[in-house]
Amino acid sequence: MEEQLKPNKLLSYLSLAGIFYFIFLCALHFATRRPLWLDEVFLLNNFQELKPLEIFGVLKYSQGFPRLYLFIIRSFSALFQFDVLALRFLPFVFMLSSFAVWLNIFKKEEGRGLGYLLFILSWCGSALMSYYAAEFKQYSAELFAAAVFTYFIIKQREHLKNEKLNLPLVLSYCLLPALILFSYTAYFFILLPAYNLLAMERKNKASITYLMIYLISALVFVFISYNSDIRHTLANRGLAAYWESYCISTASFAKFTGTFWEGLKRIYVRWFWAAKPVTYIMTLFMPAALFFTFSSGIKRFKDDGRRVVSLSAILVFLLAGLFIAGVLKIFPFTAARITLYLAPFIFYTIIKGIAMFKKRLFILYVILNLVFISTVITTSIWALSGYIKKFAIYHI
Repeated sequence: MEEQLKPNKLLSYLSLAGIFYFIFLCALHFATRRPLWLDEVFLLNNFQELKPLEIFGVLKYSQGFPRLYLFIIRSFSALFQFDVLALRFLPFVFMLSSFAVWLNIFKKEEGRGLGYLLFILSWCGSALMSYYAAEFKQYSAELFAAAVFTYFIIKQREHLKNEKLNLPLVLSYCLLPALILFSYTAYFFILLPAYNLLAMERKNKASITYLMIYLISALVFVFISYNSDIRHTLANRGLAAYWESYCISTASFAKFTGTFWEGLKRIYVRWFWAAKPVTYIMTLFMPAALFFTFSSGIKRFKDDGRRVVSLSAILVFLLAGLFIAGVLKIFPFTAARITLYLAPFIFYTIIKGIAMFKKRLFILYVILNLVFISTVITTSIWALSGYIKKFAIYHI
């Protein structure tokens, strides 16, 4: 009689297969060499019409892009005559790097059980993840910046207890704010490490030193970011007019609730596929995911000594910041691609939301898992077939 695989060993093999599948999806999409679309063409036009250092000014064609990151892409792709693969290479690298960091984060928080497999399948089934792995835009870099900030913030749980200065940590606090030069959404994270340091006891001299180093570094990079990038982006009226409709409307209570609900739904639902059946199915998971987000986030915030060092607490903080920015018309609230950096948090809350039913309503727990797994596998197959068709169109 053949020896059966142990459940944990089977999960490990399935998880490994899922990891390779996501990498393959991204690589296949990257290899399709599909033509640049409108925004990508406009960015390429900026490369061709502006001198290299003029990138750090106002971009033409109502484009917004973190300037240092754009300058690096320009410098790299110029070596290959702005070939489409060269333009999309760094976004591809950032997507795979984000995936690696988030796998590490999830393992650290939840281990390698069924939740880990579901988390991997979420990436495979998310149309936007594999799509933006091969898109000449900043969204995968924003995903990476969010992953690095999140990893560091969670690690603060450990190193905040240490009263001795650590050189690698000093360097980390110096360099972490530099992520705002690659990602606008990194601004939503920038205060969290400082807040956690402030929440420590004043007697911890190491934390006070880290705080001073971090604040000085943050001020320096904010100054650089503002003068080389943000002030030009804010002055771009065409860009501001385009994104205004994606902010939360305050024209009336009805418009406020409508735009707020639409934004929240896009944040929690629209990662997998634009098709209505998929949207309807994924909406079923939204109540449990929302409940877990706020119940766990608030509880963990209290349990962690009023520090924001857990995934759910970080997400609550980010949602609050995004809501305020959306109301003030500073940052879009209802555009899914702009909030791509939140997607892994949402995958996590959906998985944990389903897990809440395990003890009291086990049958419902099993049904929800089966529905979720079958849906993300289906959407991942759709994504694969779409990339195969594109590859055939542009190569055969």
